[in-house]
This record gives sequence, structure tokens and C-alpha cells, in this order.
Amino acid sequence: MASLNGLRVSQTDRTDPSSLGWPIHVKPVVQLPKTPELISATLKRAGRQELFFRTCRESFQSTSAFCLWIIHEDLCDEYPPEGWGPPPESPTPPPFSIETISGSGRGMVASRFIKSGETIVVERPIVIYPIIYGTYDERGVYGVVEDLLEAGFPALGETERLLYLDLWNCKTLTGTLGNQIRGISRMNGLCTRFTRSKHLPFYAGVFPSISRCNHSCGPNASATFDEETMATRLFARRPIAPGEQITISYIDTEIPYAFHQEELKTKYLFTCPCNYCKPTKPTKPSRPFKHPYWNIANQTTNKYVDLPAEIYASDIRREQIAFRMDHAKKLWVEWLSPSSKQSDKDLVQFHEDAMVILAQEGLESKRISHIAYLAHVCAALKDEGGFRRWGSILISLTGWPEGRDRLEVMKTWKDWLCDPTISPAWGLRLMARGKAQNTPPA
Repeated sequence: MASLNGLRVSQTDRTDPSSLGWPIHVKPVVQLPKTPELISATLKRAGRQELFFRTCRESFQSTSAFCLWIIHEDLCDEYPPEGWGPPPESPTPPPFSIETISGSGRGMVASRFIKSGETIVVERPIVIYPIIYGTYDERGVYGVVEDLLEAGFPALGETERLLYLDLWNCKTLTGTLGNQIRGISRMNGLCTRFTRSKHLPFYAGVFPSISRCNHSCGPNASATFDEETMATRLFARRPIAPGEQITISYIDTEIPYAFHQEELKTKYLFTCPCNYCKPTKPTKPSRPFKHPYWNIANQTTNKYVDLPAEIYASDIRREQIAFRMDHAKKLWVEWLSPSSKQSDKDLVQFHEDAMVILAQEGLESKRISHIAYLAHVCAALKDEGGFRRWGSILISLTGWPEGRDRLEVMKTWKDWLCDPTISPAWGLRLMARGKAQNTPPA
């Protein structure tokens, strides 16, 4: 029995997609509770967790803090109080500028061509706050957070304070500094998950430049937080042209148009005007779909934009995207069955079409699992060149896990590229065919 990305894999379960490791199989993570009942249950499991503020500095000798962290006490002893060290390197000069965007305040705009996968900026947060508040007072759930923000804010450097207060705030103000700081944090916070907390890992960070990124339902960039360096990396998900706005997504991109518009209106007080919500020309895939899962009748064929039809077709596509990995698992298991009638071409077409439709919807960030499947298809057929080709593409992508898991899974894939015969999928399809040929007739 072998170990793979933290899994125990035996020869008898090699056809299970989970035996293929990351990114097809990912470790389960604690989900953010969203209902009052789930929040109460989470806080109960965590025990009484007081909130504190602490300042994050590069070293104990630093004269000012780069970040104000409102922290649950379960993490107080998990991270070094003496300093985080210098921040990771960021591109110099930065490939973007902050500019006024018509109807969207200020945003991040590419100042030169940015290739897919390229790092745009790496920076540390100015403020981090918990998404679940576990301390109450007479002013309700947010009172203590506001007090801690107001008490700790002067510990930041003058530059950090000015950058923070210059960010947009659409939330109702009561006039206190703490309320103003919290309003900015709620408007501009990005996920900064701390995995060393078992029950309360959910925080949000406010960043000087990355928080300027406007929303798109087909974003061209993504931000990933590394808790070990207290820094977030913004990188391109597809090529970005000079003068093009650099965007991220504030919400789940797989939900239907009406729901994501309602969520954006409720949380951020705006209606999304992006090209995926209001296309200026009919949206079409780069080529016709070949696999029946994707070849639906709801692809618009109009010469001119029919907005209701475009929205309906996009909702159908995003629903398919939401359930695509369940279908991919069924196809894989069926393909490796000795009684399978499924062709190799059918399986390949499903994943190639998936990447076409993801690009059509601007969701290139979700393609990595399909590239991994295509690599494993080649391995199952003992196609060493094909496995190395798709595996090299996967390694070149930037959607890898952060923190300690990143090194483990990268080493695993590099080992497979050096010797494809040690991959868990090697020869599985040929083995299944052999079994079928050797099975005596009933």
C-alpha cells in the first residue's frame, strides 16, 4: 500500500479518482458556516474564544506595523510574535496602475501585457479580521471588533493608515473611527484562511493594491493567501492586454445570474456590469462542442445580442460547470471497467470541451483538474509522451495549494514526470481491456 498526497492507496482501489491525488482529489476543508445555527455550533465547538488585536511586524525591531490583526485567541500562540520577516518579492516595476474606472470607482489596470500565470503583485494585508465574530457586547456582534480596530489602528504606520482609509466604503457609517475602519474591511476584505485553527480559520484581509481589484463574473486574475508568509499573491488566469482592467470574483461564479446579482447587490450595493452579465456581442465557444454532456441546445445562435437568451444560456453552462466533476468521476470509473464500451476519444473530448466552455465563461481558474485528468488518461494508456505533455502544462499553472501542501503535491507531480510508470494511473485502461479479453463467455 502506497502513500499519495496524504492518501493510502491500495492496488484494489486504483480506479477510484481519489487515488489520483491532487487536484482531482483535494483534502476536505472546514466550510464557512453561513446560517445562525451553524455559526452558533461552530463557536460552541471552538469554546469561548476571546478577540484580541495584535500588530504584525517584519521583526521585533520594526518601528511600525504593516498589519493590524483582530485575532481569535486560538491562534495567538500559533504564529511568531517576534516578526514575519521581509515580504516575498513582487514584480518591479509593477505591471499595473490604479486608475479611475467609469461607474466602478478606482480599479487595477494592466500597464503592459501580462501573460497567463504571471505574478501581478505580492503584498501583505493592512488589516485582518475574523469573518465569524465570537464575542458579543451591548452593541451586538460587531461592537468588540470595532473597538479593537479603533484601538489598534494607530499602531500602523502612517502610510498604511492613509492607504487603508483611502479605500472605498459603501457601508452605513455611525461616525466612529472603528465603524469606518470596519466598513472598509467589510467592503474590501479578501479570504485569508488560517489552517492552524481547527474551528475558526476564516479571516479576511484588506490589501493596499489587491483590494482595488473590481469584480467580474469571468475574472482574469486570482488571489491566493499564504499564511506562512502573511502575504497574498495576485496572478493572471489568462493573458491580460495593456489597458485591460484586472479583475477578481467576489462571489461563487457557478450560481445563476439572478442569484449572483442579488448577492452582489446585498453585500456590495452594485449591479454587476461585466461582459459576462451584459455581453456586447453574442457569446460563442472557440469551437463546437463534441461531447454530449456539453453539446446542449441552449447555445445562442443569434447574430445580435439577445440579453435574456444570453443570460439563460450562460446559466445553463454554469450549472453544467458546477456538476462537471461528478460527471468526470463517473466517466473515469466507467472507462476503467472491463465491461466498458466507452471510447478513449469520448473521455478525452469531455475534458477538452470542459476547458473550452470554461474559457467561454471566463472561468479558466477551474481548468486544472481537467488537465490532470487528461494526463492520467495518457498514463492509463501508457502514453508516456502525452502524460509528460499534460503534466508539464499542469506544473506550469499557478492554481497550486498554498502552504505546506504545495511542496508535497509539486514533488509528487515532478516525480511522476521523471518516471510516468510510477503514476497511480499507469496502464489501468490497458489492464481493464486485458481483463475484458480474458473473460470467458457466459
